[in-house]
Amino acid sequence: MLLGVATAAPSGAQPTRPFAPSYLLPVDLAWTTALGASPLHDPAFDRERAFVALRDDNLVALDLVTGERIWSTEQRLDHPPVAGDGVVVTASGNSLAGLRAADGLPLWNAEFDSTIVAPPLWNTGWLVVSTEGGRIVVLRGFDGRELWRRTLNSAPAVRPSIAGDRLYVSLGDGRVVALALGSGTLIWERDIPGEPQGILPLDALYVGSTDNFLYRLALDDGAFEWAWRTGGDIVGTPAADAARVYFNSRDNVLRALDRRNGARRWRRPLAGRPAGGPIRIDSVVLVAGISPTVALFDTETGFPRGQYVASSELAAMPHVIADARPPQPHIILMTGSGDLIGLMAAAGPPQLPLGLPFEPFLPQPALLSLSELVDWFPARRPGEPPPPPSILPLTGIVDWFPLQEPSALQAPPR
Repeated sequence: MLLGVATAAPSGAQPTRPFAPSYLLPVDLAWTTALGASPLHDPAFDRERAFVALRDDNLVALDLVTGERIWSTEQRLDHPPVAGDGVVVTASGNSLAGLRAADGLPLWNAEFDSTIVAPPLWNTGWLVVSTEGGRIVVLRGFDGRELWRRTLNSAPAVRPSIAGDRLYVSLGDGRVVALALGSGTLIWERDIPGEPQGILPLDALYVGSTDNFLYRLALDDGAFEWAWRTGGDIVGTPAADAARVYFNSRDNVLRALDRRNGARRWRRPLAGRPAGGPIRIDSVVLVAGISPTVALFDTETGFPRGQYVASSELAAMPHVIADARPPQPHIILMTGSGDLIGLMAAAGPPQLPLGLPFEPFLPQPALLSLSELVDWFPARRPGEPPPPPSILPLTGIVDWFPLQEPSALQAPPR
């Protein structure tokens, strides 16, 4: 398995200053594992393993450090698996199965009265399942115990999102719904033109739709704070850092907007159609599609930083391990031919784009990553008591990104 890594400055305009270092550049090939069959769904990951459902009806677990197979079990999955806390959960028909992540032994089963219609979600021990008829079922992931269920009369379009004590759901009928994570109580709902996509919950909700708009919604009541129109449907879930929100659309453009007011900071045409939302890690944004290429762009300017080129088309979005330590790889790629590829940070200083004067940059600790952004609003595990008053409240976190009072904000026309 050959992997090409290219780094080049964009043609035309050049950046006026060197790029910030990124531990994603350059990279070395850590390992390649041929699975013997093409993947059926996106892989799932925990801190130590990758779990891949194959078209030959096998679920395979691999070690992330070495790429070696740990175990496999014959099982057909209707949706991608999810994993966490030593458990990998599979969905087929109207049932869930919890397997021990270390060896694949069965731990528990859960049956529902209707078919599971969307990929399950695992977050901090919460397991969220969507069934036919628009029913949301929340379970405790470790043992499959049901905690509550609620009927929303429409099936989710994509995986829900969890932040703090709330569950956010994008529904196929155009609603975005906020539910209390512990009880399922409806907090608010908001109609959005088109079909809403993945939700990024931070100081506000950032969600794109098939009406070609990216929206920012208020946490309190889902009110529209701003919207940005593109030339195509929004793809996947946005990414963000402290200053900008990044998103892909089907006009094959990657955009960066100011998080507070929605002003455009930069746009970058893509060579192909993106398969999901962008992934941001330190000073780099990753974009991938069905092609073999993963493109990297600078978060500050949008200039290309380089690309990873696999030997065949990708079958899933790259998986980035933000806190990986050698010899664990930082990036995992899955190809349609059934190769799982681990990429790790190369020894030595990050590469600089061609044409820039050399400066002795050395690797620096990773800056704030998307996984750490989510940790600003950590979800309490099922059954845990509320945090003590000394924990920073939600309002205190929102004050890190002060917003000007919106003046006469209205929902965009349908």
